[in-house]
Amino acid sequence: MKLTMSGEVFSHAISLKEALRITKEFGIQNFELWPKNCSSDSADVHPMLYRNRDVATAGMLLQNNAIRLACVAFGGAFFPEVTANANDYVEELIRAIEVAAKLGAPYVNHYCCNIAPQFELDFSILDRYYSR
Repeated sequence: MKLTMSGEVFSHAISLKEALRITKEFGIQNFELWPKNCSSDSADVHPMLYRNRDVATAGMLLQNNAIRLACVAFGGAFFPEVTANANDYVEELIRAIEVAAKLGAPYVNHYCCNIAPQFELDFSILDRYYSR
């Protein structure tokens, strides 16, 4: 069994560099990357999207700290403004997949909150976002 540190809780308070230092200090060798773990100089940045994020530096920090990227997290569906347009949402999900591929993560952890069928099974919701 391998323990993975989630970067989500760190992303609200400290830099990725500091989060990786703490991860390493606890002897954890795997990390779940969230968009907010990646720095941005852009005014056009969303807390749950990788658009306009410096993922290359994040990858370098992971490599320099000998920490394996277990997965890239995508939580765009927590925000209705992100899920309002299915095509835009899919583009952002694809971007998260591309980030995972670029950084060598074997998985994308897709949190599908507002686009999940919820309490009544409605396959049209799934078709709208995943039939592409």
